[in-house]
Amino acid sequence: MKIDAGLLAEPRYLQFGSVSPSESSTKEMILRSPKGDPAWKVTGVVGARAIQGRGITKFEYEVEPVEDPRFHKYRLRITHPGFAELGPLRDMIRITTTHPD
Repeated sequence: MKIDAGLLAEPRYLQFGSVSPSESSTKEMILRSPKGDPAWKVTGVVGARAIQGRGITKFEYEVEPVEDPRFHKYRLRITHPGFAELGPLRDMIRITTTHPD
C-alpha cells in the first residue's frame, strides 16, 4: 500500500482575533509536503467567498522557506488587511500553490 501525505497546513485554522478598525493582523502557518513531491510554491492567498458589503478579502502574504531534510517546507505569514468598521467576520482563506494536490 502507498499512502501520499500531499500538501499539509499547520495549523489548519487561523484566528486573526479582534483588531481595531483599519488595523491589520498577521498570523503564521507552515505548509509542507514530502521531499519526494515535485518542488512547488505559493501563488496566492485570497478570501474564499465574498463578504456582504466587503467583497472578497485580499490578504497580503510572505513565504519563507524552512530547511528540512524530509519536507518541502514553507512558513507562510498571512496579513488580514482589517476593515473600516467593527463587526464579526468568519471567512475561509484560499491558498493557491503549484503543488498538484
